[in-house]
Amino acid sequence: MSYRQQAGKNVVLHLKAELPPFHRLRRKNASRANYANIYVGLSAQWAKKLEKEAEKRKITESEVLREVLEKYFAYIEKNGFSKKVCTKFSVGKGLKTKSRTVRRDQESRLRKMTEKSGRHISELVREALNGFLTL
Repeated sequence: MSYRQQAGKNVVLHLKAELPPFHRLRRKNASRANYANIYVGLSAQWAKKLEKEAEKRKITESEVLREVLEKYFAYIEKNGFSKKVCTKFSVGKGLKTKSRTVRRDQESRLRKMTEKSGRHISELVREALNGFLTL
């Protein structure tokens, strides 16, 4: 894009702007390439516990969740799925839907576990928090 304007008797103002090539317009954040967002329905009580644990340890809630999921996966590999089914909640029953970032391998393991168990990701995350978030 170009713009030319006579600014005075001996002065010509010429402005020129070009966009970078398309591949440079896209943002590349290599540090986030190995992470995925999951949406989890948490009760107000569990959302507060997760927040307090993150504040206490001076890390993000997503980091706390990733650590809890690692413990949960290790427990599942050793003992298998628990026989009791987590209580199903809907967002209308007081759950807050939160977006949290987990590693891609954790997200794929959660998805495989949902297929195997017939539970939702939110149920598995609530079970993990219930069993492995100690306050």
